[in-house]
Amino acid sequence: SESFSFGGRKGAKSAENLAALLGADEEDEDEEQKRDENARAEVQNSIKERAGRISQILFVYAREHPEIGYRQGMHEVLSYILLALEMDLLEQAITTERNSWRDNSTSFGLLKDKDSSGKAAHGGMAGVDSSGNLVVVRLLDEKYILHDAFNVFEHIMTSLAPAYDAIPLGDEAAQSILEEAKAERGESPMESMTSSIVSKIRFVARDEQLFGHVLYMPVPPQLYFAKWIRLMFGRELAGGMKNVLRLWDAFFELASARVSTQDDVPVTVALLDVLKTAAASMILLIRHKLLAPSMAPDGTMTGEPDPNNGIGYLMNYPPLEDIGSLVEMISKLLKREQKLSSQHKML
Repeated sequence: SESFSFGGRKGAKSAENLAALLGADEEDEDEEQKRDENARAEVQNSIKERAGRISQILFVYAREHPEIGYRQGMHEVLSYILLALEMDLLEQAITTERNSWRDNSTSFGLLKDKDSSGKAAHGGMAGVDSSGNLVVVRLLDEKYILHDAFNVFEHIMTSLAPAYDAIPLGDEAAQSILEEAKAERGESPMESMTSSIVSKIRFVARDEQLFGHVLYMPVPPQLYFAKWIRLMFGRELAGGMKNVLRLWDAFFELASARVSTQDDVPVTVALLDVLKTAAASMILLIRHKLLAPSMAPDGTMTGEPDPNNGIGYLMNYPPLEDIGSLVEMISKLLKREQKLSSQHKML
């Protein structure tokens, strides 16, 4: 009985230890659950805050530009703009922190970088104006991120206005081009944009067969051209936001290059022309798919492409994996168009 009694006391102790362990596990689970709930709450608050920022900018834009107002898809363009600014701010903060650490390390003698005078190096010099006064320009400031996002978005939307079948007010160059097309040819802004794109296929790429096939399709080309340009091809790419931002960087670089070579071309008009050239390039990149011979009901190849198959490719463009091929095609067409324009002026 003694043995049994000892075993009972030992068993009771083991039961207490087991209960304590189970209780600790339950406490850990409770803590983990609380952490998860707090994380979810933070994520939801962040999403609401970001959505509020985007809504605020879009509301102001719609009030300032009633000729366009708010249209579906604008929030996607603005989201990428805001994301790019946030990424630049983050990079700036990391650089500032790294430089601060470097300066502190130098002051404690941990780093011994010296400039030509033998003094410790402390980063680059700020600029000076014509009077020799120190000028510090801060391009990125978290306090003004909404202002910066609105400014960039407003300029981009001026370029995208024809894709929304609108004439942008406030940009005299873009406005005069679209109004001239309307007066001379009776074309709406979207019709003028579409005509310009298909003419690039015909006269710049010199692909008469592809040009005729695009016009022969039962769906008007402005449907897919407008979709592509309104979102700046964001939905036609594979690779997510990284590739979208890389492609947009290429768009802005090509537009800036055109402005630098042609002083009379404003950046908004240059960007629209780059986007129209991109739309023509997208067509050329899938030329083999659009012009592929179709099969007759008896199983024989007809030798003629099926326009219905082509519409499927254009309305649901195969996700573009390599943006380099698109950028290369755009650059090639822009250079060829500039050369043709120069030759025409000489005649």
